[in-house]
Amino acid sequence: GTLGLFLALLAADLPRGSEILIPAFTFYASASAAVFAGLKPVFIDADPHTFNLDTSLLESLVTERTRAIMPVHVYGHCAPLDEIGEFARRHDLFVLEDAAQAYGVTYKDRHAGTWGDLGVISFFSDKTITTGEGGVVLTNDTALFNRLRLLRNQGRPHSGTFVHES
Repeated sequence: GTLGLFLALLAADLPRGSEILIPAFTFYASASAAVFAGLKPVFIDADPHTFNLDTSLLESLVTERTRAIMPVHVYGHCAPLDEIGEFARRHDLFVLEDAAQAYGVTYKDRHAGTWGDLGVISFFSDKTITTGEGGVVLTNDTALFNRLRLLRNQGRPHSGTFVHES
């Protein structure tokens, strides 16, 4: 999941030093992936009733450097994705869902990880579905998909070749 978040943020191609809104109540990987990608996490307090990010605080945290938001679905409960999506559209923000703990979870009849520009699900040993390690990055954007294919394979479109497009 951590590597999936990192690759997703690299694929987003956000300017270095950009701010990304991240819940303060999450696993360390959410923020560390942002730092690894050259972004500055700006933490959002949790809603005490849901433990997800408190959407009432979002407007107060946006600056001219804010480029993304990373809702994290905790304890198998989705963050309020319709509110987050509307907020992101108003501010032209990239949305990366950290759905590491939300495999199979739906919000308003849509699966977690499919609302944002990209979504990441983890298959680590303590997740609902496990392969011991690993994860998946979800998108319906062809350009993001193609960038991810190159990033996951050291800039090569195909294994077994030494031609690195990027």
